[in-house]
Amino acid sequence: VQIRIRCPVGLRLACLVMGPATCDVEGLQKVCWAHGAEVTARWWDAMNRPNGKSLVIFGLSQVLCCEDVMDLVVKEAGLPAASPTANGASGANGASPEVSAEDKLAMLKGKSTSLLRKVIQNLPFTPGAKVVCAAMKRLGCRLAILTNSGMREIAEHVKSTLGFDYVICRDVEVEDGCFTGRYLGELAEVKFRKIDLLKLMAEREGVACRNVITVGEPLKGLKAANARLMLETFGPTVYFNASKLSDLTIVLYLLGFSGSDVRGLRKRRWFDGDGPGGAAPAAAENS
Repeated sequence: VQIRIRCPVGLRLACLVMGPATCDVEGLQKVCWAHGAEVTARWWDAMNRPNGKSLVIFGLSQVLCCEDVMDLVVKEAGLPAASPTANGASGANGASPEVSAEDKLAMLKGKSTSLLRKVIQNLPFTPGAKVVCAAMKRLGCRLAILTNSGMREIAEHVKSTLGFDYVICRDVEVEDGCFTGRYLGELAEVKFRKIDLLKLMAEREGVACRNVITVGEPLKGLKAANARLMLETFGPTVYFNASKLSDLTIVLYLLGFSGSDVRGLRKRRWFDGDGPGGAAPAAAENS
């Protein structure tokens, strides 16, 4: 469902999506999540789809790949499951504690990097990933992968398979063909500054910040103030997590494609039938 809202002068997009910072009034995002729906908001500019001047940035784990790539590497190494969802661990109030990429990498200390090739051989792509990426490329968009996993070899494989233009990824430290359990270089301890990275990527591509589209969980890990700044600075932030949503083609609906558009894309011969039976997500079919 597409809705156009006439907003009061001075209203910020982040306020509409997240609610006011100074009170407990709920924004559109929280209301939609309470009813099992997703929302993507952007200022109306008479364009209801991405265009050839857009830069679309995807996450890797649980976005393009339906599992966490670090977990796949840890599993291939024969180590205990790293994700709380895999081992049933829970934290305060029953919530699953977050296992950081640094902790997972530390588990791989001393393991051969050759296991990455085995992971690549069986790498599970999210249903709909090939359809979405091919559609974006045909529109003339530039595509990038942004990941803090450090598994560059896996990210490069995804890049070549899905036709991405480039990868932004931390590098892991390797000695004698084995992981040291640390990230490489002086910036190993510096976490990704998403806003700065997105600005640099947009500048590199000559794309206006408002035409930078992020897919995955771009607001995850950001403080509220930074999340608001990101919503105000860049284009649509499309939420997707493969553990909650089964088909990446829902991204096309959230970016303005109709059900007939997506069905037509699936029937094109230049797609390989990616997705469950060529069917669009049930929720999106009703839009």
